[in-house]
Amino acid sequence: MTAAALIHTDNSIEVGHYTMDLRWLQKQVGGYIEAVDLQQPDGLVMWCNEEGKLQGLPVNNIATMLFEKVFGFGVDYIAGDVVVCCSKEGDNADLSEAGFKMITEAVEECQRRARI
Repeated sequence: MTAAALIHTDNSIEVGHYTMDLRWLQKQVGGYIEAVDLQQPDGLVMWCNEEGKLQGLPVNNIATMLFEKVFGFGVDYIAGDVVVCCSKEGDNADLSEAGFKMITEAVEECQRRARI
């Protein structure tokens, strides 16, 4: 079981311990998975639907904020639900305190932008 965050397009987040195998990840994101390395020292990785945009899935505001924190504003966006966890040496590992902090900051940024 791995501690991870499920970030949904309705801006809800579920944090829990999950058995993260290929089928489970595909079920959560609704299709083929793609790993997005969020370039953190603890190896934060976001699993998303690699065809989410082609399928017309809704924008995931929180996941997009996480993406922008690493790659810059307006570079791209994330469509569909995602799973965020840590990856150490290619294996999924528990989401770290730094990972939770990054997600919290993304949520706060979404809320701030919604008020502007």
